[in-house]
Amino acid sequence: IEDKFKPEEALNSFKDHVNLLVGKEQDAYNYLINYIAHLFQKPDQRPDVALLFKSEQGVGKDTFIDILSSILGDEYLFRTADIEKVLGQFNDKVANKLIIQLNELAGVDGFGYKEKLKNIITAEKINMNPKGKTPFDLKSFIRIIIFTNNFTPIDIPHDDRRYIVFKSSPKREKSYYNNIRDWMKCKNCLKHIYNYFMNIDISNFTPDERPLTDAYKEIQSNNISPVYSFLYDLFRDDEYKNIFEGEFHTHKKTGKILIQSSILYRQLKHEYLPDNGQGAYKIDFKKLKVILSAVNINKEAKKIQGSVKDYYVINKKELLEELKKRGVEDVIEEIDDDEYE
Repeated sequence: IEDKFKPEEALNSFKDHVNLLVGKEQDAYNYLINYIAHLFQKPDQRPDVALLFKSEQGVGKDTFIDILSSILGDEYLFRTADIEKVLGQFNDKVANKLIIQLNELAGVDGFGYKEKLKNIITAEKINMNPKGKTPFDLKSFIRIIIFTNNFTPIDIPHDDRRYIVFKSSPKREKSYYNNIRDWMKCKNCLKHIYNYFMNIDISNFTPDERPLTDAYKEIQSNNISPVYSFLYDLFRDDEYKNIFEGEFHTHKKTGKILIQSSILYRQLKHEYLPDNGQGAYKIDFKKLKVILSAVNINKEAKKIQGSVKDYYVINKKELLEELKKRGVEDVIEEIDDDEYE
């Protein structure tokens, strides 16, 4: 088998596969090449970011990890489709691992475990809890690599610093993968790949200086609450004046806008969401209050025209600035652009 394959051809094949997995985006490719070099050269330096690969079935995500495993050794990797084994009560399977591979992460897990996911990506130490044994703390060198074909597998907020997202190109022909499987049996080929990455100059590479790929922006925009899009539509061109004619008040000195909470809720739930194909979005008064509070819109009891009612108090300028920070403006403008030929 050693005589059958040329190490340089195996290296080129691996680099081609890396390019396939990042959808042939040049910045993403350069980043992943350096990330692998960082893994080999500095395994004791946690990158504090997680890689997320989105693709159809059969593209070769597992093959990528198989190659890394063949070079590093199986003992340094833990692979599972059960996130509970990594972030659940009994987690000792991840002890002393360099790579944790989470397979086919679904949105229900990515969102349900989002805080624990964020923590394990950057945690200096992890509390290991073996079943039936005494828990202990262990220094973490873990690198999280997530594979999914889910539309929105994780929550990427506007201020995210932890995720890098790649969207793979379509899968290749069967002979392409057979060739990789064949040269993976060649020890000289694996050694050549290892030496290549060990000799890459990563002195200027910082893992948390991430490429913001199209796939990353897509997930981030999908995570934007439709409530924020609703607010942006209402206030960017003063559409609220037409929609809530006679049902809102403006403070004479501060310019703050007061809209009765029940009226705002009605417009969102029964008009905006259905009209924008989001009628299935679950919203109630309690959830709406929390979402609005995050952009500094709070409910207050106000006595107006002799009657005390609950109003949402809105500073239009501050609201639009906050929505812009969260990327709402970019998403709305992109949607608007799609309406024109």
